[in-house]
Amino acid sequence: MKKQEFELFLDELNLQVDFALYSADMFQQVYVEMSSGTRNQTNKFWYYLQNYVVELANVSKILFISKKGYEAENIFKLRKAKRDFIIDTLDIKNINAIKNKQMRNSLEHIDEKLEKFARIDQRFIFNRNIGPSDAIMIDNKPYLSDDSKQLRNYFTDLNVFVLFGKRFDVKKTHDELLDLKGKVELGKEKLDRGDFNDLFDNGKTS
Repeated sequence: MKKQEFELFLDELNLQVDFALYSADMFQQVYVEMSSGTRNQTNKFWYYLQNYVVELANVSKILFISKKGYEAENIFKLRKAKRDFIIDTLDIKNINAIKNKQMRNSLEHIDEKLEKFARIDQRFIFNRNIGPSDAIMIDNKPYLSDDSKQLRNYFTDLNVFVLFGKRFDVKKTHDELLDLKGKVELGKEKLDRGDFNDLFDNGKTS
């Protein structure tokens, strides 16, 4: 990987991390306002929470690639080696929740996901519910315990977001994001100081 390419990826990673942290701060702020009685904030809440997922997916795509169906194996290995170089150079570890491909794919092909939910034969399909996971009881059981019946819900007691039947641990992704932010900032400092120059100059990366 050339130094300029590394700089571009590092800068974009930093930007997407900042966007995600901003969205997290905003949806939490909106939730506090809603809890204090401020009305007409639900769309704003979902806007920032959904943006949070989009930006986390962007972070994941920058670091963890998927093989394209038409891609030659040698090209894929070269691209993966470059991303691995970024991960190793920045000493990025323990971001399994962000890496989750279900999260990355949750908002892709939204029309197909809506068609799937339309075919569900259930008494209820819950959408845009904000509250504890046991807020709705049917036959003395929490109805929201079945993710397959949930289109878009946020559990305040668990800090969990369910989107198209897939559950995302908001707290875990946020903790990983804060750690990643520190690694990216440290990496930018080291790059500016020239600490990584030998990695590029000695041909250790392609």
